[in-house]
Amino acid sequence: MKNTIIFLLVMSASIYATLLAKPDLYFNKRVDYREFTVRTRVPMTPSEVEGTLESARERIVTSELFKEGMKFDIYLPASRGQFTFFTPLQNGDYVRVSTLNGGIFLAAADFKAGEARKVPGDAKYRSLSSVITVGAAWDMTKRKLRPLTYMFMHEWKVRGYAAILAGLNGDFSPSDACAATGTPEQQDYRYRLMLETVLKEEQVFYNDLLDSNFSYANAEMRLKKAYCGN
Repeated sequence: MKNTIIFLLVMSASIYATLLAKPDLYFNKRVDYREFTVRTRVPMTPSEVEGTLESARERIVTSELFKEGMKFDIYLPASRGQFTFFTPLQNGDYVRVSTLNGGIFLAAADFKAGEARKVPGDAKYRSLSSVITVGAAWDMTKRKLRPLTYMFMHEWKVRGYAAILAGLNGDFSPSDACAATGTPEQQDYRYRLMLETVLKEEQVFYNDLLDSNFSYANAEMRLKKAYCGN
């Protein structure tokens, strides 16, 4: 009995590891549009996705990290449970990028309406093209860095850059960035303003900052000095 349980546990772990490394085994339907491959369990047509993907592409190709020939795999889980199943130990309400395969997982995507949600049916939503752009920013940053550097870096740099690239402003003003805690949307804005401040003062690009050991504490100090009267 004990050996059977161990065998089942090992098999379950092996299957899970395989799915994490190759999620396309589960998301076995695909539709391609330019640099994107959308993977799902339900067949889709190019006409359903091309408008949203083209809007995202217009922002993504302006990134200093973008290179010709880059491809982006986008996965569409059917539930919040599937979303967390395929992106364990990761943060992100609307989108997460797999550390194993670089896939962009969308929590709840409605291509017809062009909307992204944390869970299907949620009243609150973001622009789907912006959320895809955020995922691409994380993915391109991941490709730029060594795996361990990416895994342990503070999120302020990449989250701020993703907000810049995706045009995430919300209805915030600089004074809203002075609070260290708040909604995810407020934090996106705070990290965006923090990164913009550092890039301006250091006169560097995001790509340069990724190669430097510029601390969160230093960036936060500059933000407060510039906008919070500290």
